Amino acid sequence: VREAESPARTYVQLLLNNIGHEVDSTVIMVLLRQLNTSLDSFVAAEHSKELGVHAADRLWELASEADAGSDAQLQFTKAFAHRSRTDAQLDTVQSLFDGSTVLDGLAVDTDLRWALAIALSAGGRMDDAALDAVLADDDTAKGKASWHTARAARPTAEAKAAAFAAATSANLSNDQQSAVIAGFNTTHDSELLSGYSEQYFGLLVNTWESFSHEMAKQIVLGFYPGSNVSEQTLEATDGFLSSLGEKHPAMRRLLVESKADVVRALAARAADAQA
Repeated sequence: VREAESPARTYVQLLLNNIGHEVDSTVIMVLLRQLNTSLDSFVAAEHSKELGVHAADRLWELASEADAGSDAQLQFTKAFAHRSRTDAQLDTVQSLFDGSTVLDGLAVDTDLRWALAIALSAGGRMDDAALDAVLADDDTAKGKASWHTARAARPTAEAKAAAFAAATSANLSNDQQSAVIAGFNTTHDSELLSGYSEQYFGLLVNTWESFSHEMAKQIVLGFYPGSNVSEQTLEATDGFLSSLGEKHPAMRRLLVESKADVVRALAARAADAQA
């Protein structure tokens, strides 16, 4: 699929049909990561919404069928929450969060509670007060980072603008910046992220020269407009690289690698569309 030799939809269905038989936690984790990459980047745009809904429904089936208390049950539940898009799916996430739906053996601990809260926030189901209440129950460094992610995941232009501004300022720690960027990129509607390309490329040189290496790297990679799988993204990248000249080779390498991901996604989507 990555090499555009096989359609992504075939792989997604193969994975969903067989992942329930896997017993190794690491294998399941890697496969779920590949599922997300396939759905978000490699499936043709005209098929992605329908297949994404099907994938979330199947992940909920897998969570419900998994052995009680198993790591597979937990991983499938988190994956389902992350991919939930429809009202019915988000209703299920809400019921897991508030305890009205219970899976035998599944402990809704702090980590899972935040995963559910982030999914609900991305679906427009949690306001500031609700997120603050979750933070009040887990006012730790990790809890604060999850709170940042959940706030940045809210499906509004205002939330995305605030997240972009916060993460490109010097007011956050490395972990908080990473959390905000993760939330910014958590969206059901890629159009919410489409207006940042010019602003992103406009701040890169100053960011690279004035931020710590780690924070600058997080901005370069985290806000790269790769969710816009298009020739326009490639042209914008090439234009910036041309203007950069021979300066900042480390940043250039990051951008070249990010551009390669878009090239790969374009080819994979074309192969999937032709299948």
